Amino acid sequence: MLASIAPAIIGILVQNVYGYKADREGSSNSLGIDETNRENAASLAKELYVAIGFPSAISCFIYSFLYCTYPRDCERARVNSLIVSEMQQLEAIDSPSSEIDINDKSTLLSLSANIHRHGRMMNSNNKKT
Repeated sequence: MLASIAPAIIGILVQNVYGYKADREGSSNSLGIDETNRENAASLAKELYVAIGFPSAISCFIYSFLYCTYPRDCERARVNSLIVSEMQQLEAIDSPSSEIDINDKSTLLSLSANIHRHGRMMNSNNKKT
């Protein structure tokens, strides 16, 4: 939708903000036309700089934010995959008819605690041997 109105917005900005002047029909003064063409080219260059630079700066800001949150997201994904694998193991061990709700926070917290406890038990068993 924005792409369909962008040329009109750019045209209005070029004319009203950056001083683009349309060619006058029947103008025979070539020196004045060359000067107007240079000014128009400068106006269009400024508008293109704004039309490309501003969205690029916004994208850079957004991707910088995502770059800062990436390590935490990776850790969350790792913990979730451990929880899912633990749930599958519990389902296989307990009974095939029992269901564990993935969206239940208390279940996820208890499974997470079991994973950490199991990891500590494995570490202590390795130290004893």
